[in-house]
Amino acid sequence: PTNHLDAAARRWLGDYVGAYQGTVLVVSHDAEFLRRASNSIAEVAGGRLELYKSVTYDKFLEEREERQARVRATVEAQERERKRMQDFIDRMGAKASKATQAKDRQGKLERLAKQQAAAKALLIGQQRRPSLTLAAPPPCGMTPLALAGADIRHPLGAQDIITGADLAVAKGMRLILRGPNGAGKSTILKALAGSLRLGEGQRVADERLELGVFAQDLAQELPQDVVAFEYVSQTVRRTDGTVTDERCRAVMGALGLVGDKAARSIGDLSGGEKARVALATFCL
Repeated sequence: PTNHLDAAARRWLGDYVGAYQGTVLVVSHDAEFLRRASNSIAEVAGGRLELYKSVTYDKFLEEREERQARVRATVEAQERERKRMQDFIDRMGAKASKATQAKDRQGKLERLAKQQAAAKALLIGQQRRPSLTLAAPPPCGMTPLALAGADIRHPLGAQDIITGADLAVAKGMRLILRGPNGAGKSTILKALAGSLRLGEGQRVADERLELGVFAQDLAQELPQDVVAFEYVSQTVRRTDGTVTDERCRAVMGALGLVGDKAARSIGDLSGGEKARVALATFCL
C-alpha cells in the first residue's frame, strides 16, 4: 500500500494500521512503515516462511540475527564433529582391530550429514545485491532540457497546476521533484518529457538529448504476454542495434533476473521483477 504514497501519508497509514483493533496482513519493503504498523513479522527467505510473533520490527531484526547466530554455531560444531569422525575413519578404517569402530563412526557420520543439511537449510544466505549501471549519456550542451514560462495543466484538469514555470535541467544534475500526492509531479514530468502539451511557454531540448522515462506505473504497463528477455532486447535495439543477447542477459542478471526469470512472460513475474525488467532497458 505504500508504493505511491508520500511520506506524510505513509506515516498516517502506518499509525492507523498500528492502532487498528482488527487483523491486517501487509506486504511492504518500507522499514519505517513496518515499525509503525506491525506487531508480528512473517519473513520469506531461503525457501522458508518463518513467523516472529509479537515483536516490533526492530526486535524482529535482533531476534532473526540471534536465531541465525545459533544456527551458524550449530553448523560449525557439526562441521568440527564431521571432520573429527572422518579423520578417525580415514586413520582406522584399514586396521582390522578398529574396523568395527570405523564402521560405527561411518553410520554416525551419515546421520550427522543429514542433520547438518537440515541445519544449513535454516541459514539465510546473503541476498545478491542488484548491480545497476545506466547507459552512457550522449554528448549534450550544458542545459540538455528546460522549461521557459511554461503553463502546465493535467489533461483532465480545469486549471493550471503550474504557471510561468522556468526550470533548467543542467548537465550532470540529479534533480528530485518532490511534493505531496496530487501536487502534479507526474504531470510536470510528462511536460518535461514532451508527452504533454504546454498551455503557454516552451519546452527546450538539446537536439542530441536521448530521454529515458521511467514512469510511476511503467512496470505495470509492460506487455504482459511477452517474454522478459525478448522485451528488453527488442526495446534497446530500437535505438542501438549493436546490443548483443549476451549483453542483455548480463544486465538482466546483474539486476537479479537470473535463472529462468528472464525467460518468463512478464505477466508471470512479481511486481518488483517487472520493475527490474523495465529498469534493464535503461542500462543498455
